[in-house]
Amino acid sequence: KDHKSAKESIYSAALFRNALEDPKQSIVNYKVFITTFPSDERVNDVKIAIGKILEEHQKWPEAAKFYLGYFSKPEGKSVDSLFFAKLHYGLALEQSGQSSKADAHYTKMIADFNAAKASGVKMELAVEFTAQVMLKKAGPKLDRALTSTLSGPSSPVSPAQEQKIIKEQLANLKKGQLEVEGEYLKIIQTGAGEYGLSALVDLGRLYEHVAYTFRNAYVPPNLTTEQIEFYKMNLEDKAFPNEEKAVQAYTQALGKSYELNLYNENTARAVRQLAEIRPAIYPNLEEGLLTPRYTSSATVSGSDFETAM
Repeated sequence: KDHKSAKESIYSAALFRNALEDPKQSIVNYKVFITTFPSDERVNDVKIAIGKILEEHQKWPEAAKFYLGYFSKPEGKSVDSLFFAKLHYGLALEQSGQSSKADAHYTKMIADFNAAKASGVKMELAVEFTAQVMLKKAGPKLDRALTSTLSGPSSPVSPAQEQKIIKEQLANLKKGQLEVEGEYLKIIQTGAGEYGLSALVDLGRLYEHVAYTFRNAYVPPNLTTEQIEFYKMNLEDKAFPNEEKAVQAYTQALGKSYELNLYNENTARAVRQLAEIRPAIYPNLEEGLLTPRYTSSATVSGSDFETAM
């Protein structure tokens, strides 16, 4: 260990062993590095590397045990690395078939994040890791809300029973919307980038669904023509504000995307939905191709570039 090249040699050996698909020996080398050179500034990164190797080779119980040991001893470790370990501990538990244990851990992780934030701890990547977990936990509520309908009774019933069914469906729709809004606004308020963008797009999906549900709601068959018109006007009065909320959520998502210089499936969805909801304001993007020319003396005119843009 006193040799001038010992430190870099054992570190490189661990890297090479992993590249050669020999995870067991790679981990052995990394552990020798940690034990022999405990004051090296790379030690915490090396520990995280061991966890990643275990995940890469799908050794989920070992990965879970490793990450638990890592964040259980926080001394000398950055907040971001601790929350990385907490996230990946939960993911490893899920892969090991321990979903209930993972869910309880995620709840604790979110509480830890809120406590750290309230005490003024500076966090960067920890925000993203926690937002990812919050999005994961909120997903089932969104899925349930997106299945809510105002379809009325499935078979002929009395007017009183019909009214009761419609009221229950309306209450479920509102309840689901409020629950999802509450969870997703918390995610956005973390200040997360990529997962904040995802939360905005999911809110847009929710508001679109609510607007669609009102516009396609069951209409009692015993109403007169005038009553039906009035009934549908009331439904539209409830649908339009939700459509506006969807536009606002998608617009904010695009703003977040530009801010992060990030283009992914969420950005694409926001663009598509804005073009569908408000085509006059947000025309769909079109791709133009330059006219091919095959002589070396040819030049491309300004109009060709305008077509491409």
